[in-house]
Amino acid sequence: MMNRILALTCFSFCFGWAAIGQVDTFKVDLASSSIAWTAKKVTGANNGSIDLQIGELWLREANLVGCRFQVDMASIKNEDLPKAYRPKLERHLKSVDFFDVEIFPLAYFVITGISPIRKGTFNYTIVGDLTIKGMSQEVSFPAKIKVKGNRLAAYGIVQVDRRKFDIRYGSSSFFDNLGDRAIDDHFDLEIKLGAKRHVD
Repeated sequence: MMNRILALTCFSFCFGWAAIGQVDTFKVDLASSSIAWTAKKVTGANNGSIDLQIGELWLREANLVGCRFQVDMASIKNEDLPKAYRPKLERHLKSVDFFDVEIFPLAYFVITGISPIRKGTFNYTIVGDLTIKGMSQEVSFPAKIKVKGNRLAAYGIVQVDRRKFDIRYGSSSFFDNLGDRAIDDHFDLEIKLGAKRHVD
């Protein structure tokens, strides 16, 4: 029920953006989009992927005015360990120690603010609400968005503070004497999007 409420909230918020003037809707092409995660620890790092489930962006006169994304948390995969060891880590990430996907199968992101960047590689600063484990927290990150005809490409790296989502496992902020078992409190999400203009 909570996930349904969050999904409706995300849609309602972004529909509000779309209602202000004429906008173009771009639907995310899942085949050309990806989310890669990287989590660091004292002894190194792990990385993998997670799947987008739904994504839409709204543009007015080629300028981004809103978006919504829904992520399938049960799709978490590890890609750096030998294949025989990956299932164990993936099960742990899905457990109550981390993302508790049985109770919270979906995560969401909705834009709440957009500022253009005039110079450099990135052309927008994105501010939005990220919802993980039923908890919403504000995140901000630079993004590069390019539109050519009916196609849109976007790129950004989001740093997430897992403490804000009550993900405490292996955190030296909550537990003492972890030594080389400590895991960084932040993880990165590298987002690459391909989207197509939606025509009714």
